[in-house]
Amino acid sequence: VDSLYKPCTPLGILSYLDACGYDLDGKNVTIFGRSEIVGKPLAKMMTDRNATVTLCHSHTKNYYQFIQTADLIVTAVGKPKFLNCYPIYVPVIDVGINFIEGEDGKMHMVGDCCNIEGRDVTPVPGGVGLLTRCALLENVWQAANINLDDHVRREQKLFSCKNPDDPQCSMFCPQFDNCKEKEKGE
Repeated sequence: VDSLYKPCTPLGILSYLDACGYDLDGKNVTIFGRSEIVGKPLAKMMTDRNATVTLCHSHTKNYYQFIQTADLIVTAVGKPKFLNCYPIYVPVIDVGINFIEGEDGKMHMVGDCCNIEGRDVTPVPGGVGLLTRCALLENVWQAANINLDDHVRREQKLFSCKNPDDPQCSMFCPQFDNCKEKEKGE
């Protein structure tokens, strides 16, 4: 489905990659997760930027073969410790938000990745969630500007009333009374 507004999490991820100067053109990207909210839209948006995208899911066999050829990995499966990053030496964007009970008995937010020490992995919390909120604000700003532009066009249409018999002329037009007086005077 095409929309004026892009899905927030994929838009946030692409904005992050742009800010880092990461060019997707010709890159092999492996995305774990095929949700309608993140995986599928992100795959399309990255393909539109000339990346070669592999979309892995719960039925993908031997997904480590796709990791070996990846230039960038995105995890969006929602399973804690799904991806062991120890053998991975490419950037990983961890979209997962999971809660697990820690040794202290409290619930802790973690991503889909584990063994991230010394690896280029976005943090959870403090990574993609912030980017998603920024993208949401970008969409809201765009919607407000579209609404404002539409409002201005309607105002211009109302103020251009020259003939009160014209069905386009509104009784709310500030020129409406002047038009009626001109009609009486003629």
